[in-house]
Amino acid sequence: MLARRILTTRASLASSTLTPGLARVPLARPLAPPQLLRTLHLSASPRPLATPSSPRQPRRDVRTPPARTLASAAEPDTTSGGLRISHLFGGLVVLGLFVTIYGLLEWYYSLQQFPEPIRTPLKKALKAKYQGEHERADGFFREAIAAALSVPPSVLKPSPLNKLSGIYISQAAMLETAAGNPLKAYAVLREAFGQFGPAPLAAKPPRVTTWAGSEEEAEGGHLLTEEEVTRAIGLAQKLGQLAARMGGMASPPPLRRTNEDGTVAWGADASARGAEWDEAAVAYLEPALAAMLRLGLQRQADAPGPVVVGRDVKLPHDASQASDPEDAGRVNKRGLGITMETLAEVYARQGKYDLAGHLLIQAVSTLLPPGAENPPVLDRCQASLLMTTISSHALEPRTEKAVKASRSWSLRALQIIDGAAKDAGWETGSAPADAAAAVCANAKSVAQYNLGMLAEIEKQPADAARHFADALATARDAGFREGKREAGEALRRVRVALGEPANPEPKLRKF
Repeated sequence: MLARRILTTRASLASSTLTPGLARVPLARPLAPPQLLRTLHLSASPRPLATPSSPRQPRRDVRTPPARTLASAAEPDTTSGGLRISHLFGGLVVLGLFVTIYGLLEWYYSLQQFPEPIRTPLKKALKAKYQGEHERADGFFREAIAAALSVPPSVLKPSPLNKLSGIYISQAAMLETAAGNPLKAYAVLREAFGQFGPAPLAAKPPRVTTWAGSEEEAEGGHLLTEEEVTRAIGLAQKLGQLAARMGGMASPPPLRRTNEDGTVAWGADASARGAEWDEAAVAYLEPALAAMLRLGLQRQADAPGPVVVGRDVKLPHDASQASDPEDAGRVNKRGLGITMETLAEVYARQGKYDLAGHLLIQAVSTLLPPGAENPPVLDRCQASLLMTTISSHALEPRTEKAVKASRSWSLRALQIIDGAAKDAGWETGSAPADAAAAVCANAKSVAQYNLGMLAEIEKQPADAARHFADALATARDAGFREGKREAGEALRRVRVALGEPANPEPKLRKF
């Protein structure tokens, strides 16, 4: 089935060579889902997802739900349940856009800002990394970290904790993206996160008594600065993303834990590993989301009326958001939306479709805030991707009203994509090979595919074939292999039902 096959996409992006060996870092107690929803001004028991504003009435002010996912099965169930939730784009988009902290934080500080005992192994790590000698580079990174931990924090001023975590992050980036070992990268990032204390994302983080607080024992340890809390948020985002990826694998690796007494405890058996990784993802993502909202709403404490996330949340790195399409590792509104999106993906796997859908609504509002005159094209493309996911979540449970809502979300996504393509000049056939174009093209293929699935559910094979053909053509033009394969299989299926030739290859068309 599509959902089962696509669950492996996140993992395959990193060509993972998975090895056990994780030490558990104490986490802040996560917000329970109802608490988190109240923070976002949602109901603790959300109502079924409603339809968005009519696709026939263009609106820049998108208050409504988001979505973003290929929903299907090889043989769609037309009697119960919903379109099967796939996590295809969670992997594809991460590859092109949302690698989180790596782009921002790798070598955030120049080598010259490190003293020689740290600088020398860092240079060796870089050289080995660029020569493809990842095992040697990993050893040099560890040597640099050990050297940093052997000197007082004052030696690395200003921002010693962020400098130290930057080395960890560079090591993790190499392990995940170059060495293809996301599990080991996860372990490194957990170690980095642990340097920020037992609960760095709490409303009032406790003082840090580890390395960062070693020179402040008289005060009870180091009190985290806003910049350091921001870094901890970035680490938690990436950890949650990696854990969610593991949870979506067909055969997740075991999650190794270290008990308080130092003994090692392996995680659940193979059948329950995905759920265990999903719990780990929630344990990072919920506190990260709550911390981002607290940070972003500090100046809105006395503001009258309800808070609108996209309009009222002000985050540290928002200024760069419009100009840099690859800054998703920054703690800005785009990063906030991505965190909501990843958490919603995990909620959906846990069967919490209402929670997932309503969280995605907030993510769309974040990307396309009410009153925004001309949102960045990239944000519109990502919002349309989210809307295709809501199209899937809206079908839980499947009713006539739910099918209508699901279709409305896919149509709304197509409307936004068409507007973005027109504004960016992509309709001329000269679409730029950039991140926004790729996201919009993929979202368009998924929206068309979802419309085909909905037509098939309503026993309208001719309409289903038309939508699947459109999805296949869009996927082929965009180089979207998963979309091409799945739309092709669906098109063959409905053509056979119609008694037509099963050849699924339509004429190529431009974006």
